[in-house]
Amino acid sequence: MSGFKDMLLDVLKLTDEVKRMNKDIERVESVMLDVDRRVVRLETIVDIAKAQGGPNHSFRRNNLYTEGVNRP
Repeated sequence: MSGFKDMLLDVLKLTDEVKRMNKDIERVESVMLDVDRRVVRLETIVDIAKAQGGPNHSFRRNNLYTEGVNRP
């Protein structure tokens, strides 16, 4: 009879572990969906920037010059 009791306790422990892991997976899924939304927003920004002609590749250099940084 103790064998059955041990098996029942193991099943209960496993059930609790599965429930805990399910909650962890739900949290990870929530974070993943948030990251996915952010990536989609970034992709949209990049697509809009490309459609508008994109940034001038020398912008940073020109911007530094206008801020009083010495030219190399």
